[in-house]
Amino acid sequence: ADKADKVEGGEEQQEPALVPKAEPKEVVEAALKESEMSLAKQLRTPAFVCMLLFFCLHFFRYIWLLGTLLEQFEAKDGTVEAARTYTQITGWALPLAAIGQPFIGLLLDKHGFFKGFSFVVGCGMAYSALVLGASLPLQILMIPFMAVFRVALFSCMFGFVASTFVSTSQQLHSA
Repeated sequence: ADKADKVEGGEEQQEPALVPKAEPKEVVEAALKESEMSLAKQLRTPAFVCMLLFFCLHFFRYIWLLGTLLEQFEAKDGTVEAARTYTQITGWALPLAAIGQPFIGLLLDKHGFFKGFSFVVGCGMAYSALVLGASLPLQILMIPFMAVFRVALFSCMFGFVASTFVSTSQQLHSA
């Protein structure tokens, strides 16, 4: 649909594209080559290094917060009982975030990894900003962001690894 037709005045007119243009052949070939590389070569690709750094930094931040949650809640309220109650609420809420897993999958399917990883960063920023608040009741708002962050982080990371580093034949063979 890229052919130009001559019009009476000698001007060329572009036909409207009926089919959206595909990605350049080089981009498609590079993606295919990445999934066909040996494991040692895949571990040295920029995509793997960036994904590994992204995951490690965000997971470290999450684990640090989870490990210091009781102390942070105590510092906000001063009472051990209230801090333990909020920690128990967090303990119950974290696994419940798995209910949102299909929505994260839908986000990745419809909008891709860029928006998926942006969603992870947004949830991380939200729970990090809320945990800085001095009010213990404000932490109730932090808990859902933290729970969704964890589910989205793992979903995006494993989805990216599977789609980038595993060839289609390997995916079909393992199914």
